Amino acid sequence: MKVTELEYDPGLDKLQEMVGGYIQLVPTSDGRLMYINEDGLRLGLPHNERATGMAGMPIVGNVVVIPNYE
Repeated sequence: MKVTELEYDPGLDKLQEMVGGYIQLVPTSDGRLMYINEDGLRLGLPHNERATGMAGMPIVGNVVVIPNYE
């Protein structure tokens, strides 16, 4: 499974395309924003070990990580 790290927010349509469905926001342990497929568990997507380590909770499927600009 892929972790794509970007330095910008690509927008809703591109985020949904990159994670393969509707997005859900999960904060990472270092304060960045991780977008995941909100239906990933229900769809049985494969475990994403790297993303799980970044979020401190089980993550499945491809994810996109961007800086938190707040």
